[in-house]
Amino acid sequence: MKRISTLLTAQMRRPDAFSGRVSGPKAPIGLYLGQVALVVIGLGLVEWLVGSGRINRLYLATPSDMLGVLPDLIRDEALLRNIGLSLLEAVCGFVLSMGLGVVTGLLMGVSPQIRRFFSPFLAAFMSIPKVTLIPLLVLYVGIGFAHKVTIVVLYCYFGFVYNTVAGISQVNPNYIRVLRAFGASGLQIIMKVILPSAIPSIMAAVRLEASLSLVAVLYAEMVASNAGIGNLISRAEGVYDIPKTFCLVCIVTILSALIQSAVRLAESHVRQIWKQ
Repeated sequence: MKRISTLLTAQMRRPDAFSGRVSGPKAPIGLYLGQVALVVIGLGLVEWLVGSGRINRLYLATPSDMLGVLPDLIRDEALLRNIGLSLLEAVCGFVLSMGLGVVTGLLMGVSPQIRRFFSPFLAAFMSIPKVTLIPLLVLYVGIGFAHKVTIVVLYCYFGFVYNTVAGISQVNPNYIRVLRAFGASGLQIIMKVILPSAIPSIMAAVRLEASLSLVAVLYAEMVASNAGIGNLISRAEGVYDIPKTFCLVCIVTILSALIQSAVRLAESHVRQIWKQ
């Protein structure tokens, strides 16, 4: 049994076992320099257009204006504390939705009866506009930490469910037949074949839902919250403070890019662990 499991694992670790598993060549340094140059040119263009009066400052802030209000945000608005709170809410909601979604996806993937029974309900709940639930959740759990985590779960849970089911559907049935022929238990089949086969699809969901979790937190904070970076954006927009608003939007953009970089790094580590 152990030898069969080892052979199946080796077979599934082949580069062609899953689509997208083969890493391409590393990007040259020139690519990164080009990206940095594009950002610098874009910022310089905005500075020139707004500074010269071609675009009214009522509609757009210059990079220098945004840098000018950054110390005020850090000193007066507790920017770092609010960023930390928003990230904590996003991470907790993301981890919870991933755990619940993967478990649900595994149950639906290994049992056609469970999938047929729950699929209509999941489709119905997924189609509910999440925006309409935010005021109701205020009544149920308040406007604190639990409210934001719940919103993130509602946004991210379904992506993990359906990606896990899609990954399991690509399992080679011959692998399962071989393990069953050698007396493997259901748990062994899940751990040795089904779950590893779903990893690429799960990682695709991780890439998609990581940034979505931050977006969900920000939206929830803008609608109903007394803290967090979304609350800061809402307050800046309320008094039409354009430099602060654009500064906060740029900070959110940078956070989202850092989250995606962290996800790519984690994905590469997961693949390295799986190859061992």
